[in-house]
Amino acid sequence: MGGNDLKSKISRLTYDIETKKYLHIIIYTVLFLAVFSSMFVTFILKGRSFIWQSDGYTQHLKALMYIRKYYTEAIATGHFPSYDFNLGFGGNIFTTLTYYGFFDPINQLSILVPFKYTDYLYSFLVALRVYLSGLCFIFMCRYFLGGDSSDNPAEIKRRIKEHIEKEYGYDLSKTLDEIRPTYRFNETCQDTVPQAIVAFLESTDFEDAIRNAISLGGDSDTLAAITGSIAEAAYGIPEWIKDKAYSYLDEPLKEVLRRWEETVVIK
Repeated sequence: MGGNDLKSKISRLTYDIETKKYLHIIIYTVLFLAVFSSMFVTFILKGRSFIWQSDGYTQHLKALMYIRKYYTEAIATGHFPSYDFNLGFGGNIFTTLTYYGFFDPINQLSILVPFKYTDYLYSFLVALRVYLSGLCFIFMCRYFLGGDSSDNPAEIKRRIKEHIEKEYGYDLSKTLDEIRPTYRFNETCQDTVPQAIVAFLESTDFEDAIRNAISLGGDSDTLAAITGSIAEAAYGIPEWIKDKAYSYLDEPLKEVLRRWEETVVIK
């Protein structure tokens, strides 16, 4: 198994994971905009809003106006009153307006919108709530029905481990703590590559992977070279480590590295 082959596979796997993580959200957003626009375009064409003339106008729109006024003044003065004599015969602000979303962060967006546009904001928040409801349903399904767990780092490494064991026949069942006491110098790939892979699988970042490999002893430079190649594909290399390593190279080697970076692209 070539180092570039494994590195390429891990690069593709991590790229697919990062892409798939957001793909369903993008698809849902596009479909929502298309369906919502087609259904409610008549409101816009006829100059209508989503404010229902009954409860929408007499209660919810006025509550949104009150909430905006409250938060705007509270932020400006630093005073957050809890009682208002203008609420009916006087009432607790928090308990009275909780029903209307007083603590709802979506309603608190009203402080960012000029007062004269509150009616437009009201209609926008109606659409936003419908969109967020669908989004929450997607995440709920992923959580309860399993969904795509590939954005979990532990799951990613489990899949990598499973693929290597199945495809190349390496035994990756031992942990570093189990390998370390009896590991000795061995230049064969059968007793070097699996250990290097385990060093990556138990790591949290690039530096940690290298430290894991070196901690095993034995043919540690070879171990770290293999582990480092895999870790670069998964984590990338911190700039400070790149700069430090680069400073050790003489000019001929630097030229080789420059040509390599210009001509070799791992897809």
